[in-house]
Amino acid sequence: QFRRRRRSFLARMALGLRPRCLVLLSASLVGVWSQAPVATARKSVGCGKAHAGGLANGKSQTRTGTFNGIERSWRVFVPSSYDPNKPVPLVLSIHGWGGSGQEDERDGGLSLVAEKHGFVALFPDGMDDNDSWGGPWNGWNVVGSTLSPGPQGPTCAGWANSPTYCYESCQSAGRCNDKPQCQWTSCVPDVTPTGIGTEATGFLPQLLDLAERELCVDVTREYVTGQSNGGMATYQVGVSLAHRVAAIAPVAGSFHIGFVQVPKVPLPVMDIHGDRDRTVPGNDTTANNGWYYVKTGEILKGWAVSNGCSGVDTARPVYRTALDRVSGLSCVAHGRGSKCIPAVACSYSGVHTYFANDAAKNGKLVWEFLSRFSRPTHLGLGVSDSSRPPATTVSEPWEAPFAEVGAGDEAKAGVGVAEVTALAVAAGVADTATMAAAAEATALPGQRHRHYGDPAVGCHWDEEALDLSDGVTSGGICAPKIRVSHHWANGTDDNTSVAGEERPHCLVGGRFPREDNGCPADAPLPEGSEAWPMCLRFHPEEKVSAFHCLLVCGPCRDDPLLPPNSCSAKAHGSCPTGARCVLGHLRAMNQGVCAYTPKATAITFDGPNIEESQALQFV
Repeated sequence: QFRRRRRSFLARMALGLRPRCLVLLSASLVGVWSQAPVATARKSVGCGKAHAGGLANGKSQTRTGTFNGIERSWRVFVPSSYDPNKPVPLVLSIHGWGGSGQEDERDGGLSLVAEKHGFVALFPDGMDDNDSWGGPWNGWNVVGSTLSPGPQGPTCAGWANSPTYCYESCQSAGRCNDKPQCQWTSCVPDVTPTGIGTEATGFLPQLLDLAERELCVDVTREYVTGQSNGGMATYQVGVSLAHRVAAIAPVAGSFHIGFVQVPKVPLPVMDIHGDRDRTVPGNDTTANNGWYYVKTGEILKGWAVSNGCSGVDTARPVYRTALDRVSGLSCVAHGRGSKCIPAVACSYSGVHTYFANDAAKNGKLVWEFLSRFSRPTHLGLGVSDSSRPPATTVSEPWEAPFAEVGAGDEAKAGVGVAEVTALAVAAGVADTATMAAAAEATALPGQRHRHYGDPAVGCHWDEEALDLSDGVTSGGICAPKIRVSHHWANGTDDNTSVAGEERPHCLVGGRFPREDNGCPADAPLPEGSEAWPMCLRFHPEEKVSAFHCLLVCGPCRDDPLLPPNSCSAKAHGSCPTGARCVLGHLRAMNQGVCAYTPKATAITFDGPNIEESQALQFV
């Protein structure tokens, strides 16, 4: 018997397969889950009913309805294989700020996966009750987005103060009086009345109820995912509906500082983050637009404790996926133990986008994780069986192999010519006229006397070359540097400052162009361009200057005839010659920034380029 096992071991090694004995050994070392039986599907009250509201197999349909007295909209995808008498899993996918359900359906890749694996997918639209110019403003009231100041103070820096982000529902509720004004989404109840906690009476819980009533759903297999502000909503739904959903997979999401929460019962979670995400950073507390977030490691450490894991401060067993090393993807779990429910952090080489900035890959990674789990205690419509322990079961073993992963003063810019340095310092602010004059005086040979040029040609003394690669397209730009002090340059006090806080001499972020935002306005833009400069923060450890100006372009992600996660020809055409509009650096889903690429060529597109889309109809 020993010889037979040895021959089997050697044969599997020769074929590149994982030896069975290693799986058993690793189980003894790190407490891997044992094989658990797949939970029996439980039918929702909608099983046996005909399609409601014009829904049809193989199609995605837009629906509207009234929730908490407010008209809301969403999209529903029903796979071609759907049988009204056979319960299927349900995935709720939530778009980012300024996005839409239609955009998320296309760019997140869940409909393609739903068609292949036979589950229903919901794509809700966030609230847009903001009359300020520069929308759409669709967003989600979650994780403290409308509750600043919180237990740990404001949820954004004083230099991020943006009154235009106050929505009508917040104004009518007497909100937006905080200094600085950090509230940036609608105040309507999307998950709970306040945006935090467990009183799940909002739009998204009710939407899950409606799906159970209209379709034949397996109520033990309801899942949630979303990107950016939708990733935050995913976390919030996980906390507020932990007794109901079987697993969550937030992409580029987090909690605002002071509002981190953990589920009261174990809930599998996979956080997916680009390693250079500065918009909702996983490894920093301050975003490039000035809002404060909780680091992913801190979130998952508390989550792992709730999930029954031990060693959460030190144990980081590798969590294997079918997409390991794709775009540099690697995943680790927090903690270990025989009853440890996975709390997984996945990092890849990228920025603030869906995984790998690729719809098909994002959908595949998300579904691979979610589909492993079920919630057998959920009876339907949010009601749980209190006679059973609130456990989650896994449909296949979770293997954690041997590999383990372990758990100042402001820099000064080297500005070049001393006389030009003195001129800029005397000006006290990076104003357009001063910087343009300085650029004229110190222009490189053969370079136009303008900012926002191609780093391959060379940058001016008052610029730095920033890498703006989005994970698919490589590129960068010469970004003007903005001076920082600890007070307003004009000596005024708008009551938004925090003592000792860095204060850039620019207006950071925003949804629309402003002539007085402190950024040079002399970009070499083509005639008719609608690109405009925006000031953003880049971490001082990465660049000499913490604040720079970039060129915002758009629209992006708005044309269903374009490939997923792409910008329009108008967006590319608004950038300087040789540059393209790339995604992943701004909070708004429909905006990108201009980046010079090694081979920036005109793009033509004849139609949808979506794998396995022949059977799908987007209505």
